[in-house]
Amino acid sequence: YELGGGAAHMISESRVDDDKEHHIRLERRGRRGILKVDNEVEQSGLSSGILAMLNADGNIFIGGVHDVYRDTGGLHSKNFVGCVADVALNGEIIDLMGTAIDGKNATTRLDTVIANKLQ
Repeated sequence: YELGGGAAHMISESRVDDDKEHHIRLERRGRRGILKVDNEVEQSGLSSGILAMLNADGNIFIGGVHDVYRDTGGLHSKNFVGCVADVALNGEIIDLMGTAIDGKNATTRLDTVIANKLQ
């Protein structure tokens, strides 16, 4: 994540590109971030700079972004490929499809599951 003063990086020890569902928890308290994938040990990171509060005047991206290279300041060149479901913020489920401003190749989860089973 990036609060404006520098990014924090947390990397899971588990691969999640195995066509299985995974439970991922991301937590941020001030400049400290925590990542937990399934039952693995939590990974933590600290953002640089002095900023500790997320002020999202613009859009928040969940999953991928339009131009990953530009939008990450050249840190990444590959975008997210996968399915995101059941996102909660402060304990409240977010209706991703109903509140999305934009999306690419986005379908409902049920449509995706049915399509995959038919292939």
